[in-house]
Amino acid sequence: AGEAGAAMATYLADAKKFFSEAVKDKNGVPRGAHMKKILSLGWNYCGTRLASASADTTAALFTVKDRLHKELQLSGHTDTVNQLCWHPSNDAQLVTVSSDKTFRVWDYRAGGKAVHTITTDAEIINCCWHPSGNSVAIGNRVDMLAFYDTRKWKPVASRSFQTEVNEISWNNSGSHFYFTCSTGCFNILEWPSLKEAIPPVHAHPSNCIRLRFDPTGRYFALGGADAVASIWDANEIICMQTYDKADFPCNSLSFSYDGGLLATTSADPFLDITHVETGELVHRIAVVEGAQAVAWHPKKLLLAFSGEEPEARDREPGFISIFGHAERLF
Repeated sequence: AGEAGAAMATYLADAKKFFSEAVKDKNGVPRGAHMKKILSLGWNYCGTRLASASADTTAALFTVKDRLHKELQLSGHTDTVNQLCWHPSNDAQLVTVSSDKTFRVWDYRAGGKAVHTITTDAEIINCCWHPSGNSVAIGNRVDMLAFYDTRKWKPVASRSFQTEVNEISWNNSGSHFYFTCSTGCFNILEWPSLKEAIPPVHAHPSNCIRLRFDPTGRYFALGGADAVASIWDANEIICMQTYDKADFPCNSLSFSYDGGLLATTSADPFLDITHVETGELVHRIAVVEGAQAVAWHPKKLLLAFSGEEPEARDREPGFISIFGHAERLF
């Protein structure tokens, strides 16, 4: 216990020092990345590309060199692109979902056009891949979940719910499927049977919005309309920690590659980086009008978020900021 405590204290001290000395890329990405607000960000599994999804009906890909460089604009959707998700082991493939009632599969080797387009009956708001890469789940505005076999891009199962379904995710092993609800609960279904694994777990007093698993599989995080983020033990399904430093509902959550840090965003004019096990604030980044999306690099302490530093108010809303030690990370 003593050694574990000392290791935790060292990790926390090192993290605070690292981010106190870190710099933000003052140029972000080239102007014109997006014409409207960015709603989703994600790195591919090996960290060589960052993708963004926007209310301007497009997604975009960026390569990482000395800084972010826009590589491709992914065009084809006709309404807001609400979320994106990368294939868990194919660094070239990702899915986007849109209010145009379609989801699209992209491969950067095919250029800026989708390789598959699947039309559905309702606006799609979220998506996730199974860890095997063989299934994709989507959730829509009418609270229905649909599951697709990615080897044929055909639907294999669906379930409808009486409550509002928010964010969705498989756990890291792929044995169970999780989703958050407007009741303040999260639900766990067995995969692939979709039978209820346990009764709904009450996590927040109001709408439970966000859900993210940490890369090590130890924890998952929830974000609520109550402006609180909670950390749960992924094996015992027990709440371990809560963070209540924000005043507005949680917009986005992201764990660092080692599972030690959690970045949280809201409409508050800051982005917080918090130590997972102690709940201690490691660093706070000022952000104009809050950040909608945040994503840690999968291998390094490099943070991408869809927001601007206070001195950049004249820039368009589709602006990505990068925070970290550029000389160490690129």
